[in-house]
Amino acid sequence: MLAKKMVSWFTLVLLIQTGFAQTLENSSTVQRAIEQLSQQAQEAAKSRDHKLAMLCYKKVFDLDPSRTDIFDTIAKMYYDAKSYTQAFEAYLEKIQMVKPSERDYFYMGNCQMQLKNFPMADSMYAKVNELNPTYAIGWYTRARINVALDMDNERKTRAKPFYQKYLELVEPTFDKTDVATKRNVVTAYAYLVEYYFASGESQNLAKAVEYGKKVEMLAPDYYKLVVCGGPRKD
Repeated sequence: MLAKKMVSWFTLVLLIQTGFAQTLENSSTVQRAIEQLSQQAQEAAKSRDHKLAMLCYKKVFDLDPSRTDIFDTIAKMYYDAKSYTQAFEAYLEKIQMVKPSERDYFYMGNCQMQLKNFPMADSMYAKVNELNPTYAIGWYTRARINVALDMDNERKTRAKPFYQKYLELVEPTFDKTDVATKRNVVTAYAYLVEYYFASGESQNLAKAVEYGKKVEMLAPDYYKLVVCGGPRKD
């Protein structure tokens, strides 16, 4: 605890001192201040003093406005600490300065998913889909978000186009995919069974049976439990 307080005290002094460094023409002085602040930020983060770490990192940015990567560092620090609101805010601050990347929207969407703000998560992942339309897991995640958005609706239909796009991307190389992808494919097939089995405009029993057979082939136990409504008695 004493060590942590000493680090905090030293860092606060350094923050004050670097206020003067901004007025100096000697770039080596500024660079030295940046290095010291970066080190103190890392130490504060290790001590889980995230607020102090953020202040240090932002001071680095004040001294060198080209360092927009600082906001990635701040966001990752908060994301790893499961402080998703603060992580999202750091990414939001970053994308107001530089062109957003697929990675930015990916983590912003994940933050909102963890916060169970599914409409915002959906809008973030829509950007992921737009920037990288062949990124299969982006479409799968969007499907899962829309399943959550559909929870209060009697008819579960919102996730269909996203599951279909996911399958379109992964089915051609299905034999070479990993176990996690195969599980996701089964989930997509099971969803489509339910979608086509339901009454209403979407009902298409032939398609429901078609997808049901795919589930049975890939995961027979899952098929008996979920698609058939439980173990068979015969």
